[in-house]
Amino acid sequence: MVSTDFPPIPLTAMLVKDKKSNGFSAFFAQFPEAIAYGSNQDEAMKNLLEVFKIMLLDKKQEMQQKMVSNGFNYLEKPYYLTLNEPGRFQ
Repeated sequence: MVSTDFPPIPLTAMLVKDKKSNGFSAFFAQFPEAIAYGSNQDEAMKNLLEVFKIMLLDKKQEMQQKMVSNGFNYLEKPYYLTLNEPGRFQ
């Protein structure tokens, strides 16, 4: 069950307009390694959320492999963050 007792974690989306294509690159200031592109702001943000989810899964798998290869016994405890679909820009 996902708890809704906690406020959302604020991330700062950075959108950069491409002068040639008029599309947008998007990334979170807190996670600049996750970059996405879209033909408009909404598409760029939707794509960024997908990239961000994939990045988090990859980081988890990488850490699991490090823990096993170093012989650590560890416990995984799920913790849920809500990554909602982006809203409209005003």
